[in-house]
Parts: sequence; C-alpha cells; structure tokens
Amino acid sequence: MERSFGGDVWRLTANEMVWTIGSLLGGIFVSLKGTFQDKILTTAICLMGFSVTFALLGIVGGFIVYLLIMGSAGFFMPIIATVQTVLIQENVEPAMMGRVFSLVQIVTGSAMPVAILLFGPLANVISIGSILLVSGFLLAVVGVLYQVTSKRLRLN
Repeated sequence: MERSFGGDVWRLTANEMVWTIGSLLGGIFVSLKGTFQDKILTTAICLMGFSVTFALLGIVGGFIVYLLIMGSAGFFMPIIATVQTVLIQENVEPAMMGRVFSLVQIVTGSAMPVAILLFGPLANVISIGSILLVSGFLLAVVGVLYQVTSKRLRLN
C-alpha cells in the first residue's frame, strides 16, 4: 500500500476502512443467506474470488480502483470463516471439537508471523505487485485443490 500509493495516514485509513466495510457486507450476506448447502463449493468459490482480488491488487494502477478491489477481497473472508466453522462442526466428533478448533487457531494465528518473516524480506527483493500476483495464483490453486480433495473425501 505504502510503496504503491504513499504512506499518507488517510490512505492507510481508507485501506483499513474499505477492508472492514467489505467484511461487514460479507457478514451481512452470511446472515441473510443463512445456510450454504454445498459448503465445500462455497469455500472453493470464495477462495477463488479472494485469489482473483489479490492478484488484481498486484496490477491495479489507481488508488480508487485499489480500494474497490480491497473491499471486494474483504467480502469473502467472513463467508470463508463461517462456512469452514460450520463444516468442522458438522464433520468432527463432539469429543474432538475443542482439539480441532485449537489446531485451527494455532495454524491461523501462526500464519501472519510466518508470512511477515517470509514476505517482508522478499518484498525488498521482488516487487509487491509480483508477490500479490503469484500469491493470488497460488491461492487459486489451493481453491481448486480444496474442491477436488474435499469431494474425494466426501465432505460436504
């Protein structure tokens, strides 16, 4: 954000606000939608949507367009989180539920520091746009693999 559009406080604030608005809209969508029949497909589609928005962030030229894409990216997160939580609740034995959610929290909580350790120094060597493009592509691959492997395991 800072390298592409400047470090002005209002730009950083706008970035966070737009992400939050997108997430709120995604949460409202989940509330209105209620049940997602095919949770695997829903998650895969949202992962793909998230991957496209991240890849687009890597090539966007204007700040306003960047904000629109960032808001769109934020929309997908509450859907993914909600559907994944319900999927775990439906497929894990009640006696194991606490352990599974603990593992999910550990993986989720450790992802950010690991990403900072990896991508921080990498961003000094490779352009942020390239990192976002590659990350978006890799996340799209994850979305496809998620769909394929989950169906093979007959999760729903």
